[in-house]
Amino acid sequence: MKYIFGPVPSRRFGRSLGIDLFPEKKHCTFNCVYCEVGTGKPEKEFIDFEPEKVINELKQWLFDNHNNLPDFITFAGSGEPTLYKSLGRLIEMIKEITEIPVVILTNGSLLFDKNVRENCKKCDYLVPSLDAGCRETFLKINRPHREFTDYDRYVKGLIEMRKEFKGHYLLEVLLVEGINTSEKEFYLLKEKIEKIKPDRVQINTVFRPPAEGFAQSANEQTINKFKAIVGNIAEPVKYYSASGNVVKHLKGKLLEEVILKTITIRPCTISELSDSLSVGEEKLNSILEKLKKAEKIELFDFNGEIHIKRKNG
Repeated sequence: MKYIFGPVPSRRFGRSLGIDLFPEKKHCTFNCVYCEVGTGKPEKEFIDFEPEKVINELKQWLFDNHNNLPDFITFAGSGEPTLYKSLGRLIEMIKEITEIPVVILTNGSLLFDKNVRENCKKCDYLVPSLDAGCRETFLKINRPHREFTDYDRYVKGLIEMRKEFKGHYLLEVLLVEGINTSEKEFYLLKEKIEKIKPDRVQINTVFRPPAEGFAQSANEQTINKFKAIVGNIAEPVKYYSASGNVVKHLKGKLLEEVILKTITIRPCTISELSDSLSVGEEKLNSILEKLKKAEKIELFDFNGEIHIKRKNG
């Protein structure tokens, strides 16, 4: 499948079936230092195509896995989903065929645009990002396209979206050690959060290999300090673990293809793949060894954990 991937292990949304609207190339208004998709030139152009291309794949996936449904359907992957013009119509079409909640993970850079806000209103969970309390930090950590460097407009868009949105509004703050982890920055972020008024603030950090090697994880003490400053509305993002669902096991070439598609979107640890796909680690290790010998994957250490990623080419 071109647009559908997973389900993948999500730290925030359990077993999440992903929709990647830009599978061929990263297409995003930001070039964040911590991006797990990798670095790339930020973009500004909206892209459009017939939503049926995605819907046909989703229908097939839901039919084939009707006894193994994910917890959420999440717009994520290799770019900024709000750069897709027909996003609102696509969500409407999804809701015509399933009751699975729809999530949009967005950097929030386009929420100043009324048409983008209208598209986003269709989802159940909206998760925009705010990683900086001031323009200087914003430019340093998110590295936006030159047409999206207006920090005040960015924050105003987050505020306007909150006023209009009737679903669950979860604001993500991703902490990168030494960039947005000072006490001054924490209080500036708190000030903006109080203006936005999200339902919850999800505190994240660098869990997977980032675009830039200098983007390091914030430690538990730093995360807890930020939580204490923001208050009870804030919650650290925890490690994903399977919820005990009985799922249909995959095997053979299909399982290999699912693993490759999943780690193409983002590197995973063995335990994450095991939980997400409901495959024992012994069996998974055997498949990974086969894929490694075929030079389709490579294993590497990040923060003391072995991760698997798709080998270039």
